[in-house]
Amino acid sequence: MSGRWRWLSWLALCTDMMFIHIHRSIPGVAIDQLMAGFGLSAEDLGTLSSIYFYLYVAGQVPAGTIVDWLGA
Repeated sequence: MSGRWRWLSWLALCTDMMFIHIHRSIPGVAIDQLMAGFGLSAEDLGTLSSIYFYLYVAGQVPAGTIVDWLGA
């Protein structure tokens, strides 16, 4: 892989991590508004928040299989 593609890959990964961090942080700022607006308890909001991590874990197996298939 040429140096150019390595830098583009690195930039794509950094951008992805930035969006993941923003996606995980923003709901923490608006917890009170989310609970009041949707009529949720703290337990309900915690369950909804954990769905993100369950989906992330479920995506690891297919992502690993694809990366192995590509030979990375």
